[in-house]
Amino acid sequence: MRRSPVSKQVRATKSGARLAVDDRRAERLRLELPLTYAFRQGRSLVRGQTVTTNLSGSGLRFFANQLAVRGSDCRISLRLPSRPQPICFVGRISWCRLARSKSCFEIAVTFSGEDAASSVMFNEYCHFIATQLLAKYLS
Repeated sequence: MRRSPVSKQVRATKSGARLAVDDRRAERLRLELPLTYAFRQGRSLVRGQTVTTNLSGSGLRFFANQLAVRGSDCRISLRLPSRPQPICFVGRISWCRLARSKSCFEIAVTFSGEDAASSVMFNEYCHFIATQLLAKYLS
């Protein structure tokens, strides 16, 4: 079986340095966290509420009732268990496919670019992911 090429993105760090991130190898955490999303579908703005199916330092995945266009911006509002207010940031839809149940769509959102890297809320998200990974491996 032939493997697909590694998907790498370049991200900015706080110091302005560039960092290559291998999205395919980012460890996923199977967590269901409340999520609201908004993305454009043609001229319409699609909004919804759901839960995440998994999270990683490079993105998240969720189910939605609407088809999403790959490459579209997606505004995310995510409730972390340790924070009373949701964190909000923008990601990019990396893929969308019909779910196995065929009654909805699975959507993957990748966080990239200056907007996510410079966002204080995105930093909180990354801290949450790091904490969850430490708990997973140290328990």
